[in-house]
Amino acid sequence: MQVAKLVSLLLSAGAILASASPVYARSPYAVKERHAVPRAWLRVGRAVKSDLVNLQIGLKQRNEGMVERHLIEVSDPAHSRYGEHLSAAEIDSIVSPAEETVGLVQEWLRAHDITSYSSSPSNDWIYVVVSIEKAEQLLQTEYSVFKHSDGSTVSRAPAWSLPLELHEHIDVVQPTTSFFRPGALTIDSKPLMDRPTHGMSWWKNHGKPSYGHGVS
Repeated sequence: MQVAKLVSLLLSAGAILASASPVYARSPYAVKERHAVPRAWLRVGRAVKSDLVNLQIGLKQRNEGMVERHLIEVSDPAHSRYGEHLSAAEIDSIVSPAEETVGLVQEWLRAHDITSYSSSPSNDWIYVVVSIEKAEQLLQTEYSVFKHSDGSTVSRAPAWSLPLELHEHIDVVQPTTSFFRPGALTIDSKPLMDRPTHGMSWWKNHGKPSYGHGVS
């Protein structure tokens, strides 16, 4: 009986490992980006874990530099392709990330129980609204509140990490190391949701109709 139970446990463990995300099965986390805090900003404490942040995840584009070369060619009267401008859809098809990149990033999000997000037309940006606590888990980082000399505050993470396997697939995640201050809050401009007053009630009443995607 004991042997049968042991075999059953081993089989169950094998099934769990087999179904685990390959990102986590193969790749440990490592720092992707680190920046010094600008002199005008002072850390005043830890960010509130229940506050929300609109993470913007920039995926590695294909055909780097091709669109720029095309713009130079079609703008040059001496070039044979002068005037042959690309449509927005054609540009999107050129720069859109590889299917492998999109799949791995989506898999990484699902592994953290993040299933509600939106993407840019060319799929090179993924937008997801999460709590500070979830963002810290996702990026293996710590968000703090920083105060500017003019009195404004933001929540930022001067260093953040990714699974090693994703380093070549993700170029940037913000807001993390960027200390550009958000503009005035309007429905049309859709600023980063990183102000201390942005909680779940704000999202349900004001943010959701504007951003149109879910919270994890």
